[in-house]
Amino acid sequence: MTKSHKAFFATYFPHYLEYPSADIHHELFDITQDPGNKFAIILTFRGSGKSTIVSLSYALWAILGFQQKHFVVLVTKTQDQAKKLIDAIKREFETNKLLQNDFGKVHEESSPWNSTALTFANQTAQITAISIDQAMRGMRFQNFRPDLIILDDIEDSASVRTVASRDRLEEWLEKDLLPAGDVNTRTILVGNNLHPDSLPSRLINKVQAGQFDARVVKCPLVDENGNCAWLGKFPTKEKLNEFRNSFPSDRTWRQEFLLQPVLSDEQVVEEKHIQFYDKIKTNRGGYDHAAIGIDLACSTSPKADKTAMVSARVVGCGDKMKIYILPSIVNSRLEIHNSLNECLLLMKRIDPNGHDGKRDVRVYVESVGFQKTFVQQLMSRNVRRVEEFYPNSMGDKRERLFVASDLIKSGQVLFPRVGAEELIQQLIYFGIERYDDLVDAFTTLVAKAIENNPKHRTFGVAVGNMNEIMTAEQLRQERESQRLEQEVHMQAWDYQIYLNELHKQGKVPDLHTSPNLNHDDEIEDDVGDYKEVDSAETNDE
Repeated sequence: MTKSHKAFFATYFPHYLEYPSADIHHELFDITQDPGNKFAIILTFRGSGKSTIVSLSYALWAILGFQQKHFVVLVTKTQDQAKKLIDAIKREFETNKLLQNDFGKVHEESSPWNSTALTFANQTAQITAISIDQAMRGMRFQNFRPDLIILDDIEDSASVRTVASRDRLEEWLEKDLLPAGDVNTRTILVGNNLHPDSLPSRLINKVQAGQFDARVVKCPLVDENGNCAWLGKFPTKEKLNEFRNSFPSDRTWRQEFLLQPVLSDEQVVEEKHIQFYDKIKTNRGGYDHAAIGIDLACSTSPKADKTAMVSARVVGCGDKMKIYILPSIVNSRLEIHNSLNECLLLMKRIDPNGHDGKRDVRVYVESVGFQKTFVQQLMSRNVRRVEEFYPNSMGDKRERLFVASDLIKSGQVLFPRVGAEELIQQLIYFGIERYDDLVDAFTTLVAKAIENNPKHRTFGVAVGNMNEIMTAEQLRQERESQRLEQEVHMQAWDYQIYLNELHKQGKVPDLHTSPNLNHDDEIEDDVGDYKEVDSAETNDE
């Protein structure tokens, strides 16, 4: 009996066997009995009995049975939960006479780590329970380091809400918990998958990438084919549906019983909407340029927002427009002068003509507070295509993201497979994540790309193919108007640069002489002279 955890459970804990067991229960017994599993990740539906089998029964059998563990550590989210686990084990020894007669008594005591512990009268062993905010470094029972660590529901919906808290938990696991054990220590994580980027999700991703060794078990109550995992409790579809209907919230059902991480009901961009590109289909000679959306911050404080810069290649017009997000993304805490340098470097990096970007890359900056000064500083550096973006005139950031999300869903905004992971995460978890600076830069970029596109007259969704509703003469006038408008802006920028240069030299401009606005890097403007992409070219975009 002490050699089999399954037999141990059936003998000493039959009062927990209310329904016939399921395959998942046999698998849990197999995992606990196999010493070859140094790390196991067990994700099962609520009420499956995972805590009873692992945190209660296995914690005892590991000491009293064949494995002969000496120091078992139970880890929970809070100290209150840790105390409840210890109380449950203590209560079994107080009320379960067979267990007490066969293995003696346990004694509750306080451990040096400000936790509650149970020591065994007939074994040199201890079970202690702690919360994740208690340090594990140096934990010992007599001369034993922890040889079994069980992590039981160490996350909740609040703790997975931000990437910062998820990072802290992973760091705690890697730097505090795992080193507390020894070469033969077993670690078992039991719980649910509360977030696509939760600790179990991160560990499973590492297992799948071959970076971490662990046995993984995932068992929803109902699988994707509609099969129930516990027919002993839910023998018919009617019984299952009756249980399902006892939860008014679909979110609760999906998250707790189907193991599907559920985000906010107001999620704007879903992961399934994100589409990727492998190669940018350029349109040289047509409407094709690089652009940057910028959301500035001016502090390097660890709690401050970050400066975000999202760059893209914008190709094509109207409903044929494609915005290829580039992997050149900035998201750091920078002083204003460092932000200026980062912007200039980014412009040079993405310039499609291989120049320094000052003439050809379009830079869009939110016109809020000190950010107006940033625009002036760019212009003083001879950056010609810098524009201010007035976010309040186009709704709040959620409304702007809703507009951009239409282009994401339609495939007009495409992402690189590598290099935009942080941006994608902020888009998907917008409203949940602590930081959304990249979202601001992204929506600025998309809004201005739409506004400046020759076939988009207002901020909003693409208006369709204008060839279908415009005569050739109207189209020619549209192009000419765009060219003249751009020329006026270019001349204004050039004159501002001219004045800045005179000011640096300590000179006064001669108002009776036309300034020399020629540039050594003269390049034909790509807006006034764009040509329509023919159908053969646009059909395979």
